[in-house]
Amino acid sequence: SLEPPAAGSGEGGRTIPPEVLRGMLQAARQSLFAGRPQEASAAYQAVLKRDPQNVDALSHLGLLLVMSADGAERGSELVDHGLRLFDRALAIDATYGPALFYRGQVLYEVKHDAAGAIASWEKFVAVAPPGEDRARVVKMIADAKAKR
Repeated sequence: SLEPPAAGSGEGGRTIPPEVLRGMLQAARQSLFAGRPQEASAAYQAVLKRDPQNVDALSHLGLLLVMSADGAERGSELVDHGLRLFDRALAIDATYGPALFYRGQVLYEVKHDAAGAIASWEKFVAVAPPGEDRARVVKMIADAKAKR
């Protein structure tokens, strides 16, 4: 699993211990995968209050925004905001796999931007260790290229 980056200093210069941050991220991720988006969103926002540069929290908050866009009144705004959060995470760490992966998915499935998706996924493949996720993305790139 991907380790969150070391914590920077938070509000008022107080540093949050890395293990506390890890625990918060773990709890947020559990809420996300248990299908409790509001809880996950609140948890990721709490992380960002203390560590605004946290790429894990930025990326997953972006994912939650995109997920909440489905059928929402201002859905396209939520998707655009989610994409901006992926871009913010990637500006901090250009090799952060989840942000590259989610960004590609959103560009492909929601924005119908195959070229943008492929570019994002190719960056993911370049940084991802060999394994199931990497193999899946290689196939996604091939499928996207075949459909163009």
